[in-house]
Amino acid sequence: MEQVRLQIVAHRGGRGPFPENTPDAYGYAADRGCESVEMDIRYNYLRRRFFLAHDIIHHPQRRKNFLDIAIEQVPQDVQLVLEIKTLSILPGVVARAFSRFYTKHLDERDVVVISFNPIILMFLRKINSKIPRGILCGSLFSMILHNWFLWRFVDAQWYIVNKRLLSNRFVLWARQRGMMIGIYLVNSIKSWKKSLKFDVDMAITDYPKKLAKLRSEL
Repeated sequence: MEQVRLQIVAHRGGRGPFPENTPDAYGYAADRGCESVEMDIRYNYLRRRFFLAHDIIHHPQRRKNFLDIAIEQVPQDVQLVLEIKTLSILPGVVARAFSRFYTKHLDERDVVVISFNPIILMFLRKINSKIPRGILCGSLFSMILHNWFLWRFVDAQWYIVNKRLLSNRFVLWARQRGMMIGIYLVNSIKSWKKSLKFDVDMAITDYPKKLAKLRSEL
């Protein structure tokens, strides 16, 4: 039987012996053969740089930027899924800063930028349309807004939703517009079977090795 190639993404590096969303977590994920990792990043307006969200929250005075180290921990052949964690404060500033960061550090890598904030993605599309984008939806309300009119302005290649929102109607809507589909968080056998049932393209999980084993058994 042909092996299912659903893409498995290690959420914040996946569960392991190290704190999530840290360089050690990403190094551990890479050493265990993860094919794609998701990082949470935030923009520091005062220092005008992106940092791992973990450092912005827990170590705001730390001078060293561990985002650079985390990216170095991930081999070139492993995809980076970067979630920009931000409010709608100065979205154009954040988008321009990310475009510069992408051009300097990520231009040669397989990268997808995702966010729950459609405004950030709209600005990013306007500033640098070649950067692959993915919209995150965690509620029915945000999905309705996106499907009603926001999708035209975001023009995302990926549509990533909470697994509870997955339905035949949603899949048909996204496929008709040429979008690839992802779901989060796929941490149980039930949600794994659901991702297979709806033939999604990406599963974000805390247990990438477990899902990779299940995929290999299909």
